[in-house]
Amino acid sequence: MLPLANRLKEDRDFKKVLRFGTFFGSRNLRLKVMLNKRSESRFGFVIGNKIDKRAAVRNRIKRQLREVIRLLFKQKKIRGGVDVVININTSLLGKKYQEIKEEINYLLAKARLFQ
Repeated sequence: MLPLANRLKEDRDFKKVLRFGTFFGSRNLRLKVMLNKRSESRFGFVIGNKIDKRAAVRNRIKRQLREVIRLLFKQKKIRGGVDVVININTSLLGKKYQEIKEEINYLLAKARLFQ
């Protein structure tokens, strides 16, 4: 489970990042990144009903993404002071955990979020 300090929770925080953040994209995922005035980084995940109507499928994808991010925090690879919102495309459905992990690592490196 991703620690509370590393989660974007408030609707206003999501909207702020989505409006003013810098975009980084790949085939399956889209990132919006914005600096914050905190020492830790916070992540939020957005997956709409268009991806899949079933909540169980959407929640499974979010759990996999959170686990990848949690392990990166545990390894102290992600730099602090940024808010990140990750949007999911329909092409991510059916991907294995390893493929999702590679995609996240690629996008975080592209956004220069590794220490």
